[in-house]
Amino acid sequence: MACPKCAVNPFSHSFVPFGLALSGEATLYYTAPARMTSRDDYSNLQCWTLHLDAVKGPWVWVIDCANMELHHSITMQFAEVFANILAMEHSKHLRRIVVLNPNVWFYGIVHGLYRSLPAQLLDSIWYARIDQDLNRMRKVLNIPSEAMEWLRITRAVSPNRRLEGPPSHDSHRRVEDHFL
Repeated sequence: MACPKCAVNPFSHSFVPFGLALSGEATLYYTAPARMTSRDDYSNLQCWTLHLDAVKGPWVWVIDCANMELHHSITMQFAEVFANILAMEHSKHLRRIVVLNPNVWFYGIVHGLYRSLPAQLLDSIWYARIDQDLNRMRKVLNIPSEAMEWLRITRAVSPNRRLEGPPSHDSHRRVEDHFL
């Protein structure tokens, strides 16, 4: 079952598919807490499990922590429950978690969960602090140029500017057309 809010606006909960990785084997998903438009249910576990349950097959999760503020953060209790769901129910297909612009909030969550999470999940986390890390990620995960172009534009656009949605697979649309 898809999330009804995200069916209308893909950035309601900011869980947006944007391409393929690993030679087309895994779907890329992008999450940016600062871009989420439905802040009222940010910590609603049901919304997030709808998204996770909709993911089929191998996937890579790109979490962009850029421009996060205090109201974008989650509680440690929510993080623990969510991480356990991720580890127990979704780690079989989750190939990698890539954290762009990691911040104190993300490091704190990972540190707080360090002893309670399986090593496999912790080892799947990569941090991309600078463009060199992003380029290494692109090469290692074999991400096509269209997905990388969308990701670079998304990172460059102000978080206050609404994004229209994920890139189209229609080859004649330009990546810039996805922004209002």
